[in-house]
Amino acid sequence: MLSRAGAITRIAAVLLLPLTVRAATSNLNLDTINTIFSFGDSLTTTGYNIVTQPLVLDTKLSISGGRAWVQYFAENSTNASTSYYNFASLGATVDNSIVYSNGAVDFVNQVVAWKTYFNSTNSPYSWSPSTLLFTIWFGNDDFYNLIASGQDFKQFQSAIMTALDTLVGQLYAAGAKNVALMDIPALYHSPLAAYTNGEAILQDDISYWNDRLQAYASNLADRYSGIQAYYISSESFTNVLIASPEKYGFVNNATSCSAYSTIVFNPNATDIAACGVPMFQYIWKDFWRPTWPVHELFAKNVASVLSKNSSTIGDNTPSMNAGLVAQNITTTTSSIAPTATATAVVSSESSLATTATTMASPADSSAAEGLSTTAVVTPSKTAPTPSLIPQASGQGQNLTSASEAGVTSPMVFALVTALAALFMNSFL
Repeated sequence: MLSRAGAITRIAAVLLLPLTVRAATSNLNLDTINTIFSFGDSLTTTGYNIVTQPLVLDTKLSISGGRAWVQYFAENSTNASTSYYNFASLGATVDNSIVYSNGAVDFVNQVVAWKTYFNSTNSPYSWSPSTLLFTIWFGNDDFYNLIASGQDFKQFQSAIMTALDTLVGQLYAAGAKNVALMDIPALYHSPLAAYTNGEAILQDDISYWNDRLQAYASNLADRYSGIQAYYISSESFTNVLIASPEKYGFVNNATSCSAYSTIVFNPNATDIAACGVPMFQYIWKDFWRPTWPVHELFAKNVASVLSKNSSTIGDNTPSMNAGLVAQNITTTTSSIAPTATATAVVSSESSLATTATTMASPADSSAAEGLSTTAVVTPSKTAPTPSLIPQASGQGQNLTSASEAGVTSPMVFALVTALAALFMNSFL
């Protein structure tokens, strides 16, 4: 059962279109990619710190309640020797001088750190541009910080886009030839809509940004010789999930549960008394961020659209965990069995190896099956003032001028990342 009026009409149109608009002239052969560099905000962060952690898949500090999409993406890479480095920071914006993020490492300083470790004359790392993939997902915290502080997101978009372009240009000059850009999800269907001026205004703001980002990605190949630019629409992806939650194993596509919102890493969290269903059956972990099964689905979709230019997510069902009765979730092609174990990708520069955490089964899987018929709920629509919008953990809403924002050194980058990890661990 859908919880949004008019969703069926909107999604039916979306399903006829690709979930990605590509500026590149060919599909990306993921078999040839041996290094992935990720830059981003709350939706990409994993708590990874390049100074202290040679591996990224064993970090457990995402905001999904489990892993982040980039961890699933790297783990499922078709190239077993792929190395993965994540510079994303909790609460990050593109440029703190435009939209301040209360100390989060913005895209500006993520690029500074990347240059220091991977593009300096004394860097121990070596790579070929054709074997690299750069993923860039920003705009989510820029959007949230602005609306939470009562600002007009549209008024800042030109400055944000200019800063984004400058940083993409710097990465290109340093060797970035394969670049994937993600847009803002359909947050107008998230619980956040109940705390703002409503779904229509959020959709207008998000669509305005996404249209600009799509046009930007489409023009990159004309501006930068040899670049393969990919635009991946998380908005279309989210809309598909919202329209057909049961198909992908979700019971609640409209609200979040406060008992789950502060969980850092507990994929099998089950608070039936407070939340009705396990966390992994919610689409939204808090008022605007998705749960880990959504991240897993998104990772599968990213891989599919990069390598095959697939137009739907119909053949990608999340593995969920051993307790979710995934065999009852059918797709257009086949039933998908739960995932058992997975081996983490090991950085080629490290001799360390690890095995990814195997998701434990809830005590009563029959209960999970019984809950699968629970009706999808609809939140009440209210419009309190911006000051009443719930504040995200570790995320600020204050704006600042350029004079107040400095460039973060690599050691400060490491310190900020470590402090963020300590903050997130306080919930454990």
